[in-house]
Amino acid sequence: MDQRARAKASLPDFCQLQAGQIMSVPVQTVYEGWSVKRLMKFLVEARISGAPVIASDGELVGVVSISDIVRFENLPPKEKISVSHMDCYNEYVGYQLSESELKAMIEHADENCTVNQIMTPSVIAVSLETSLPEIAALMREQNIHRVFVQNQNRVVGVVSTSNVLGVIASMCEVR
Repeated sequence: MDQRARAKASLPDFCQLQAGQIMSVPVQTVYEGWSVKRLMKFLVEARISGAPVIASDGELVGVVSISDIVRFENLPPKEKISVSHMDCYNEYVGYQLSESELKAMIEHADENCTVNQIMTPSVIAVSLETSLPEIAALMREQNIHRVFVQNQNRVVGVVSTSNVLGVIASMCEVR
């Protein structure tokens, strides 16, 4: 049997896999009130590139990734002020902050800004029964690197590009 025929023979097994069979558990989550600095430390220590964002009551409110952090860190100073709502400090202190005060705040934006301010508020999720080909197509169409697996409106797992590649490698007996 040639390589193409073997690939076709194993294709039905591959196509029958479901999210519940390939997802990673438990799901690492972050809180929307964490600072960007705390988020960066968490992602590095957990060795993950993104995570679902939950509110203090456990409700899923978004997703955040290293891409969001990089995008935030590379914003021009004026846009960082806008994202971090630093202009609200003017109202709080009762006067217009000086340029040097604003500059100092911008330098510490990663400590002053929260996950909620940089996260993506929409979450793309699938069910436990969603097939691997459907997941792959969704990830490709949405240009995303992970989907969250939900069961009864609770996040129970995550399928990332790493999970998909792992399945391919194991089915092709590559180690």
